[in-house]
Amino acid sequence: MKVCIYSLFLSLLLLSCFKSEKSPYLILDPKEHVSEFISISEFVDTVMYIPLDTSMLIKGIGRHFLIDDDCMFFDTNEGVLKYSRQGIFLQKIGRVGGAPQEYTNYRAIAMDKENERIYVYSLPRKLIVYNFDGEFLNFFSVELPDDGLYPIQMYYRNGLIYFFYRNCLGGETRKSLFWVITDTKGQMKTFRRSNEIQLGADYAASYGLFGVNVKDADSFVYWDLFNDTVFHVNGMEAKIVYLWDKGKFRLLDTDNFEVPDDDRRICTAFVDAEHFLLLRWNTMRHVGAQVFLSYYDKKEKKAYKLDDSHVVPKSKLSLLNHFFAYERIDGREYLLMGAKVNELPDDMKDSLGNLSFEDEDNPILVLIRLNQ
Repeated sequence: MKVCIYSLFLSLLLLSCFKSEKSPYLILDPKEHVSEFISISEFVDTVMYIPLDTSMLIKGIGRHFLIDDDCMFFDTNEGVLKYSRQGIFLQKIGRVGGAPQEYTNYRAIAMDKENERIYVYSLPRKLIVYNFDGEFLNFFSVELPDDGLYPIQMYYRNGLIYFFYRNCLGGETRKSLFWVITDTKGQMKTFRRSNEIQLGADYAASYGLFGVNVKDADSFVYWDLFNDTVFHVNGMEAKIVYLWDKGKFRLLDTDNFEVPDDDRRICTAFVDAEHFLLLRWNTMRHVGAQVFLSYYDKKEKKAYKLDDSHVVPKSKLSLLNHFFAYERIDGREYLLMGAKVNELPDDMKDSLGNLSFEDEDNPILVLIRLNQ
C-alpha cells in the first residue's frame, strides 16, 4: 500500500543546541558564540587504518562503506568491489553495462547482512540483487516518483530499501522529495515530501542541501536546510527530533546562489551519535569557502568548539575536508573515511611498509572508533 506523508573569524560561528521553552525539541543554530573547546581525543577511542591492496587500482572508495563480519564492499570507479576486512581484494560484484545483471556508472549500493545480499541501484529505476559471492540473483524495476532527479543514497534495513534524495526539485508539485522506501523488489511502500512549495529558481533547490546519515541499526537522521525539521526515519515512521533555529544562516529557495549571501550556512555532515551531535558547516562562498565543526554533548546539554579537526596529530586527516560517515560495526560506533597514504601520520606510514605514498596508491579506509 502506498502512503504519501507530506508533511570556523568563523571559529566563533558554532552550534548552540538548546531546548527552547516553546519547543520540546533541541534547536540547532550555528551562529551562537561558544567559549569552551573540546578536542577530538575527548570522544575518539582508537583510529585504525586498512590499506586496500593494489591488485585492482581505484581512485576512491565512494561514500557508502558496507562492512560485514569478514568482508567489505565499496562502490568505486571500477564498479562494486569486495575486500576482506584486512583490505585484500577478493572480487568484483557485477559490472558496468546494459545487460540485466549489469549496472550504469550512476549507482548506489546497500547490504543485507543476514541474507548476504548486495543491492545495487542503477539509474534510472533498476534494482539489481547479488549474493556476497557476486552471483547475480535478480533485477527489478524500482517504483520512484518521476521528479526528474534520482536518489544518491540507498540503505537496506529490515526487509526495506531506503532511497534518500539530496537535491530533488520536487517535480510538478514543487515540493522536494526527501525519501522513498520500497520492498526488496522495488515496490513502493511510502515516501515523504516537503510541506513547502519551492517558489524560487530551480538552481537553488538543486544545490545539494539535503543530507542523510545512519542513526543506529534501524534508523537514519535526515536533514533539509529549507525546512525547520530534522527527522529520524525508521520504516514507515518519521519522527521530528531537532529543529533548525530561525536566522540569517537559514537558506531560502529564492536566494541567488550564483552570488551567495555571506550569512548563509550549509550543514554538510550531521552525526547523531549516542552521546553527542557533530555537525560540519560550510559557508556559501564559491571561492574561499570556510568550514567549521560544532559538537554538542547530549548528557551535559552543552555546545563546544572543536579546537582541531585533525583525526590524529601531525597528519592531513581532517574532518573538515574529508567525507565521513557514521556507522555501527561489531556493536561499536565509528566514523569512516577514505584517505591517501600521504595523508597519514609518519608513524603510521612507516608501519605500512612498502607503500610508496604516491597518488596512484589505493585508498586507505580509516576507522575512527568512538568512546563508549
